[in-house]
Amino acid sequence: MEELIILVDFNSTFPLDVLNMPSGPFSGVRPANYWSATTLANGPTFAWFVNFDFGNVNLNDKHIVNNYPFFFLAWCVR
Repeated sequence: MEELIILVDFNSTFPLDVLNMPSGPFSGVRPANYWSATTLANGPTFAWFVNFDFGNVNLNDKHIVNNYPFFFLAWCVR
């Protein structure tokens, strides 16, 4: 979860614009929810995600995904 949260500029009105800046290290970041690998401690069917359009962090059931209007992507990190 921490890897995704540190990418969000919580001082910006549009965090996605900051991530997609030409001088930045990333491109093609979509205005979508990105899964983290962090599950809810007492609910293993739930995982945390970050919305890069608005910069919010939330939970969702891993079994109920990609139903409009919620689209979830993954961002591989190492």
